[in-house]
Amino acid sequence: MLRSRSIDCPYCGEPIEVEIESTDEAQRYIEDCQVCCRPIEFELRPGARGGRLRVFRDDECAGAFTIPLHSAALKVFGKPV
Repeated sequence: MLRSRSIDCPYCGEPIEVEIESTDEAQRYIEDCQVCCRPIEFELRPGARGGRLRVFRDDECAGAFTIPLHSAALKVFGKPV
């Protein structure tokens, strides 16, 4: 099942909509930002409460965002924004 999520690009900071496929397996893939066209790395980890989506720059881990898939709350390094 695909779910739509709004995230902020870790490069340009613009909000973009992405489609996340819910599965029981961990996933890691790269998708280009719809605004600046830079490669965003996505890491999906399933969990009991819906799992977690980690969004970060392809060139470093410093721009990492973690988004709980069970809610729309956005966290940066585990802290609410």
